[in-house]
Amino acid sequence: MIINDGLIDRARDCAVGDVVAFLDACDISPAGALRALLDQSDDCVKILSPEGRLLFMNSGGIRVMEVDDFDRLKGEPWAALWPEAARDNIHNAIATAQRRESARFSAACPTAAGTPKYWDVAVSPIAGADGRVSLILATSRDMTALRQRELVQETISREMTHRLRNAFALSKALLVTAAREAPEHQAFASDVAGRLIALARAQVALVEQDSAASDLPSLVQRCLDGMGGRATVDVTTLPDVSLGEGPSRALALVLGELCTNSLKYGAMRHGGNVSITARLDAATTLLLDWDESFEQDEALGDSSLSSGGEGVGLISRIVSLYGGALTTGIGPGGGRCSLQLPIAS
Repeated sequence: MIINDGLIDRARDCAVGDVVAFLDACDISPAGALRALLDQSDDCVKILSPEGRLLFMNSGGIRVMEVDDFDRLKGEPWAALWPEAARDNIHNAIATAQRRESARFSAACPTAAGTPKYWDVAVSPIAGADGRVSLILATSRDMTALRQRELVQETISREMTHRLRNAFALSKALLVTAAREAPEHQAFASDVAGRLIALARAQVALVEQDSAASDLPSLVQRCLDGMGGRATVDVTTLPDVSLGEGPSRALALVLGELCTNSLKYGAMRHGGNVSITARLDAATTLLLDWDESFEQDEALGDSSLSSGGEGVGLISRIVSLYGGALTTGIGPGGGRCSLQLPIAS
């Protein structure tokens, strides 16, 4: 049936409760409208029985899952289509839906033709008129390309970290060797070698996110080790809070840039004080302030904290990607930076 302009105008004026009446007027069954709606999606949309057996799959899902004949899968347990390693996710999601709650997970699963894929899956209950779960809706989105990019980026980051650590180790070895030939410089060489080791450890904080790296006081200390220069650094007012992977990396990048600027232009170069304070706002946002002061204020004229240099611009963009904000400037006695960074999972 062709839907004329008058019917379209009526559709625009329909309340939710009038939808069925409108479909009847168009001679379209609700089931047909629902199927057309589901077939509009390129995701794999499935309707399951309350026990988790396949009842329906949209045409986009049949295509992306490379299914030749859905009738061969109809009635089969959904979990049986997944690798053994992912089946706990399936069983847990179905159990959650049976409790009238929604669930979400990500896992790898090949298509029916054996093509490797990685999926983001959302599972929701569909309640009947009596309030009981009569069906389960499961939507799988193909995230394979994004997952591959993430793995490539992770591999590149780890390779860069490996090369940097090798460079630090080589520099340390050269210092130690040179000091053997000039005993009067051994103390200096030992101090620089220690700083190189500390810098190598700080680099790890950007890539390898372990419990030490995500703990705020430990992360700050790891980033500062080897960067002290001539400044006195005060980090006594830091809350004992754990950060997620993204916030940990963002904070490590910010601290690395601030230390570099301070060594080039500020207190870590000229001698002075650096104060790092932090607090939590509603337990979901980290508010961190960096303040430094020293006597040679004129050196701040070349600081990227005052001119908005490339490094500060880069970390500002990175922080914004995590929903945060970074402000920098010059205070009465030196450079200042304020970081606002969401840390809630």
